[in-house]
Amino acid sequence: MKLSIESQVYDLGYSVIVEFTKICNAIVKSNSESELRNNMKSVECRYFTYGFGSSHMWVKHKADHRIETSERLIFVEYE
Repeated sequence: MKLSIESQVYDLGYSVIVEFTKICNAIVKSNSESELRNNMKSVECRYFTYGFGSSHMWVKHKADHRIETSERLIFVEYE
């Protein structure tokens, strides 16, 4: 797994930072795509959205009137 943080997390409060940390921890403790998918299911994503491609996963802020960006926050590559 290769995790890249590509842009800043908008600090909208303590719960946003906690959720971001949970997402990062779910990624870091994954050794395969299937583990990553299972670990991400256990993270309640109120402030972030994520998706999978054939060999990657991405994370973005959820659409919010306070955040005007569509940039990826995290990009994860796996085999």
